[in-house]
Amino acid sequence: MQLQYKKFLLPIVIGIFSIIVISGCNNNVSAEPATIESVAIKTITALKNKDLEQLSLITHPSQGVVFSPYGYINQDSSITLSTDELSNLDLNQNFTWGTYDGIGTPINLSVQQYWEQFIYDRDYLMAPQVAQNQTLGTGNSLINIDTVFPTGTFIEYYFPGEDPQFEGMDWSSLRLVFDLYNNEWKLVGIIHDQWTI
Repeated sequence: MQLQYKKFLLPIVIGIFSIIVISGCNNNVSAEPATIESVAIKTITALKNKDLEQLSLITHPSQGVVFSPYGYINQDSSITLSTDELSNLDLNQNFTWGTYDGIGTPINLSVQQYWEQFIYDRDYLMAPQVAQNQTLGTGNSLINIDTVFPTGTFIEYYFPGEDPQFEGMDWSSLRLVFDLYNNEWKLVGIIHDQWTI
């Protein structure tokens, strides 16, 4: 009688052991990559909170992130920061971020000042309009995002003009550009835009 139980239990024990081993091996299978929308929300939240450490983790490790004050990305004067530079960035550090539209003088600002004027000048996390690969804010300047980032995908956070005296010209937008790196969306561009002359 005992021999029959052993013959009966042995295949069950082997089967359970096999299932445990196989399921343990599957724990290393990577989950689906985060959607670009969820990465954009993480990014915009990091920008709102000035969380440079989180921003550096989202940033493309080999390309870094390009900062542009306007929709036309001037590749000669825009700033590109690496992940290391971002994580060690001092908000009081000054850079020349490009030139002011209309007057052409250099944009010499601290990171804090640039952030308030050309990154998070509005609460983009609460933007009334959000689009993917669609330019919502337009003026009279060229938008060269597709040329500068040919394999990129962007999410635009847009505030339409509100004050009637400006006839809609007080709009602003923030475009976050992402590119795939090892099957993960990584930040490659922070492009602010507004009406330009």
